[in-house]
Amino acid sequence: MSANTVHSMHPNSIMAYRKMLQDDTIGNKQKQVFLSIYQGRRMTRQDVAKDLKWEINRVTGRVTELINKGLVHEPNVIKIEGSSRGVLEVTQTGVSYLERFF
Repeated sequence: MSANTVHSMHPNSIMAYRKMLQDDTIGNKQKQVFLSIYQGRRMTRQDVAKDLKWEINRVTGRVTELINKGLVHEPNVIKIEGSSRGVLEVTQTGVSYLERFF
C-alpha cells in the first residue's frame, strides 16, 4: 500500500491500518498483499503485483502464506489471454482478522 493510498483513506481506516501494521499475526509483506486483495475485492496474483508495483515472484509466496493461514482463498479461475488465473478473495476469517482493528 503506497503512501498516497493511505492519505486517500478515511481517518478511521488510517488508524486501523496503523494498528494492523503493529500486529504480528502476519508479516508486513503479507499485510500489503492482503490489503491489496481486500481493497480490490477479486484480484489475480498479477493484479496484486501491478497494484503493489512488485515483481510477481514477490506476490506468489505471500499469497500462498495467506491461503495457508485461511485469510485468502481462490474460489474461481478465469481465462486471460489464454492463461488460467486464480481469482483471489478475502475469506470470512480474513474479514474477521480485519475487524479486530476497527
